[in-house]
Amino acid sequence: MFIVFLCPNFINSQIISISKVENDLKKQIEKILKETGIPSISYSIFNSDSVISSNAIGFSNVKLKIPATKETIYNTGSTFKVITAMSVMQLYGKQQLNIDTPIANYLQGSQYNDFDKNNPVTLRHLLSHRSGLVGETIKIPIWERNVPKPLDSLIATIKPHQKPGIEFRYCNPCYGISGYLVQKITGRSFGKYVIDELLRPLSITYIDPFKPTPRMMEQMALPYTKENNKPVSTNFYRYNSYPAGDAYLTPSDMAKLLVVQLNKGNYNGISILDPDNIKEMQKNQFTPNNYGLGVGVSNNGDSKIVMHGGTVPGFSAYFILDTKIKKGIYIMANCGDSGDVLLSLSEYVIRLLRGENVTNGLPSFAKIKYTEILLDTHILKDYEGKYKIAPEMGIDIFLEGEKLFAQLTGQSKIQIFPYERNKFFIKVTDAQIEFNNDGEGNITSLTLFQKGKSIDGQRIK
Repeated sequence: MFIVFLCPNFINSQIISISKVENDLKKQIEKILKETGIPSISYSIFNSDSVISSNAIGFSNVKLKIPATKETIYNTGSTFKVITAMSVMQLYGKQQLNIDTPIANYLQGSQYNDFDKNNPVTLRHLLSHRSGLVGETIKIPIWERNVPKPLDSLIATIKPHQKPGIEFRYCNPCYGISGYLVQKITGRSFGKYVIDELLRPLSITYIDPFKPTPRMMEQMALPYTKENNKPVSTNFYRYNSYPAGDAYLTPSDMAKLLVVQLNKGNYNGISILDPDNIKEMQKNQFTPNNYGLGVGVSNNGDSKIVMHGGTVPGFSAYFILDTKIKKGIYIMANCGDSGDVLLSLSEYVIRLLRGENVTNGLPSFAKIKYTEILLDTHILKDYEGKYKIAPEMGIDIFLEGEKLFAQLTGQSKIQIFPYERNKFFIKVTDAQIEFNNDGEGNITSLTLFQKGKSIDGQRIK
């Protein structure tokens, strides 16, 4: 999700034609919509001064064929984590909190306890997914009569798993607690703080990202998923840990906020963050790692790539910023499980903005239909084990009853379904796993296929 490899072939960015980039991007988006069934894709291109261009292609409502526009509002998913981190860093810059102070100091009187009192969890750990904490992300369909519990209820449910700073473990509830601390320290709701201190200074005045206003409702895209490359309507959801990425904005709104990341904390002469705090956000916090504070980070020569993706049921989003050319792209779609598409589109646009000679378009993202077969449990049991795919990343394969599951480090378990004896597919995302043997029937490794790439993992246990 966070590592992006881009070739550093730059030319003078002054001669880049944005209209040419847009024409190329429009062709790619139209092809993707036709092939995949994604209803609409909307984007904003920006530099260190302002939003350069915004557009939307496709439908915000498929049944009524209502076109999406650049004013159409989507769910941000986890791309909002950068905004939550910016809120914390604002308070850090004002010395209202310290990101290296134990969070237990701010949560006195609560049920929170550190795993090891000699190694306390800090906000730096929370924002870099190195807290050693685990918790449950609860989502509720918006039309149910239940509502998510308030942010402070997360404290009682989050549990210490190990010492902080050891393992990268993606943690949505940790961002919920980060938002709660903003709320507790300022005496304002997290939503009101974001509106007052981030949105309003950038003239984003009609948006309430967490409680859409009536005007916003008229502009909102409906959520969809894909089945056999066709759009299928799905529910809106609400989340208990909403500061982790359950917010509603337009691409241009998010682009304005991301200009701050390219302009030393400023937008249009308005200071949002101190330059040093922007630098801190974009610094790898732990090694080995590719994550700063609220953003993924990849260093490529003298260029730093800052990125994040996000997917919730019905919506996907992605952004990439290139700090050398000082340009970025933010893309949204009203279709869940489209992160691979938006990542590839984002990479493609950055290459165009760099002036690279991109002769080939993007590959087809049409999903292949896999037919599930039945395998005996004694065959499935052969695949159980731990497979290492990176220094700090692995995949656990295990049986529960007669079902085989895969669990990536720091993520939830996902059932995998066989379509050949040694080949499996995942229904909730476009990914496949193939198990490899040594020629004598012993399983020695696996290969994960996703987003047009393949990753091998050696069996270690």
